Amino acid sequence: MSATTARGLATRGKTLSRAIAALGAPRGGRTLLSDGDAALSRALNADLGCRVLEDVAIESLDAQPSSAFDLVVIANGCEAGGLGQVRQRLITAKRLLALGGSLVLYLPTLAAPVSADEAEGPVSPYDLLLFPEAAAAGDLGAALAQRAPLAASTWLSLFHSLDLGVVAQAGLGAYRFPPETLNDHQSRLAVFDLLELATGRLLVILQVREGAS
Repeated sequence: MSATTARGLATRGKTLSRAIAALGAPRGGRTLLSDGDAALSRALNADLGCRVLEDVAIESLDAQPSSAFDLVVIANGCEAGGLGQVRQRLITAKRLLALGGSLVLYLPTLAAPVSADEAEGPVSPYDLLLFPEAAAAGDLGAALAQRAPLAASTWLSLFHSLDLGVVAQAGLGAYRFPPETLNDHQSRLAVFDLLELATGRLLVILQVREGAS
C-alpha cells in the first residue's frame, strides 16, 4: 500500500468515525466493526472510547455470540448480494445487539454514484441507477453485479419490516443530483422523486423497537 493510499484510508476512517459520533452513537461500549478498516477501528476507539473487537468479515457475522455488543458497525458490504441476503445480514446484525444496543450502517443507495473502485471499463457515475438490469447481468463489472440495487426508501422500509427503528440518520436528501443527467434520462428517472435521487449514501443508527422480538 502506498503512503498516499494509507493517508486516504486514514482520512476516510476519521471522517466516518466523527460522523458516527456526531449522530449520537453510544460511547464506551463493546463494539463489533464489520468490513471497515484499521483506520476506522482506531478512530472509533478515539471518538467513542469503545472497545472495538477486531474487524469481522461480513461472512463471519453468524459465528459471533448473540446479544454481545452495545454497538455493531457495518461500514462496507451490507449491500452485497440479493435482497434476501441483505435481509438475512440485517437479521444477523440485530441478533448480535445487547439490550438497548445500536446498529450503525453506512450504505450506498441505488442513486449513489459509482466509484472508481467499482467501475470496470467506461462506466458513468449513474449507470447503476439508469441501467440496473445491465448491472445485475454483470455488464457493468463484477462489483456492481454484487450490489443490491436498493433505493433509500427501500432500505428504510426494510428496516421497518425487521422492527429496526431509525434513531438518527445522515445523507437523506444531502446530495445534488446532476440536472443534466435528470434531463437526459427523464423517462427512466420519472419514477423517482427528487429526495430519492438526492440520497446517495445513508449513515443510519438503528435500534430494535420497543416490544419487538
